[in-house]
Amino acid sequence: MAGIAAGTKYGKQGYGDIVTPEHTFDYGAAKSVDVGKRVEILPSPQPLSVQANILGRLNEWRRARTELDTIRIVGPPRSQILG
Repeated sequence: MAGIAAGTKYGKQGYGDIVTPEHTFDYGAAKSVDVGKRVEILPSPQPLSVQANILGRLNEWRRARTELDTIRIVGPPRSQILG
């Protein structure tokens, strides 16, 4: 679900902020179940972990701030984005 920031608080995120989950779901993964004379498709409830090297890199960026601050400086002012 890249690009969706459900559950974040308005005004606390801005241009250049990276919102990353530790776990996500593959909504394309499913199984079929016979229910009487019809078949239902159920989504897989198994979460997928984000690769440790990706989380590690993002955590390093958060600590060092260099890449994230560059994005923030180059981007439009926060007031233009949040209205």
